[in-house]
Amino acid sequence: MDERAAIFAMNSPIRKPPTLQPSHMDALVKPRHPWAEDEKAGLEGLLRRGKSAARKQARARILLKAAEGWRDEEMARAVGVSTAMVARTRQRCVEEGLEAALSERPRPGQKPKLTER
Repeated sequence: MDERAAIFAMNSPIRKPPTLQPSHMDALVKPRHPWAEDEKAGLEGLLRRGKSAARKQARARILLKAAEGWRDEEMARAVGVSTAMVARTRQRCVEEGLEAALSERPRPGQKPKLTER
């Protein structure tokens, strides 16, 4: 390409789209969670019983799929949640442990007037 064509290509408002490359998060191979057999069985039992909250079950599915080596986008699509929820759940599991990853954090605002007995 001659010099004039190169300058035109640099200054042209119509540019070739950049080549698609995997995003930074996709390129990283995330480590599998090293579950003990009793932890994995506990997560599978939680899903089989079906008596827990839907969010807790979604988090359990996320953690089981993470242990199998699934990518965040694949997990989000399979479980039906956002990739942000997948990332938060995995991060909480690594930093705070399995029980913290499965449970809800306290919500801001006024405390509930009715309590559980």
